[in-house]
Amino acid sequence: MDLYEEMMKRYCKHCGLTYAGMLAERQRNLKEPFMNEAKEGHARGFAKSFL
Repeated sequence: MDLYEEMMKRYCKHCGLTYAGMLAERQRNLKEPFMNEAKEGHARGFAKSFL
């Protein structure tokens, strides 16, 4: 994700856009579901930062 994030920062700078950051979550193992309450809270907080 580091290279993708750096590319997005440069793209935004080139186009005169404001880079708001990014949200990335990991799935530690296949036995647990990807989405849980903590990750949902992170996603909601990130989305609310745009409002």
